[in-house]
Amino acid sequence: MKNILIPTTFEADTLQAMKMAAYMTENKGRIVLISSSEISDSITELLFLSAKDHINTTKRDALRAAWKEYKIENNISMAAEEHHQFGMSRPVMQKLLEGFEADIIIAPPSIQQSKQYIHKLLLKLLHKSDCPLLLLPEKQQPSETIQRALFLDERTQPLSASLQQLPFHVIHQSMIQEHKHQPLNTLVDQLNVDLIVQAKRNDETAGEYVDVSHLGLPVLTV
Repeated sequence: MKNILIPTTFEADTLQAMKMAAYMTENKGRIVLISSSEISDSITELLFLSAKDHINTTKRDALRAAWKEYKIENNISMAAEEHHQFGMSRPVMQKLLEGFEADIIIAPPSIQQSKQYIHKLLLKLLHKSDCPLLLLPEKQQPSETIQRALFLDERTQPLSASLQQLPFHVIHQSMIQEHKHQPLNTLVDQLNVDLIVQAKRNDETAGEYVDVSHLGLPVLTV
């Protein structure tokens, strides 16, 4: 796992996503911060499109400074770059994923909670893409504490190659039949689970999709 895309509005919680990226790639990857804005109807504005007119440069500079400080303190060499996307659609999203050779997407809470249409569309497309999507919870959780994940999947399918490469142990639901009837929050506590893994939601899995938002844990959809 080398290339991690982070959709962002440059809020402070993006730093936690960047820390998670460094942890998940064991400091051997690349971060791409993806900001986005809708295309203006103004022909004049279209002639002079500039990303700096559509992002909060104060927040971006603060994020850059915080990331630089974190890298120095933790001896991190992982590179981070930025890309601003005007407009969003399924073909555009696919081009981004392929162009940056994305291995995983990490979405901080601020992008998940954004009311802007383009951010809602971006997340919808990411949920439907083949790329693994990690949704971070609102509460701050140091990336170093993630040691064990629970894969909620009763179909007993083998773990994908992408899951096997993660730097923590993944427990498949089929491995814990003796705990099958316990409440999920009890199971999470007993197994010391730090992250939930779920198959991406579609028409076939809609009936078996479990809402885990109340657990306050990162959720990886694959």
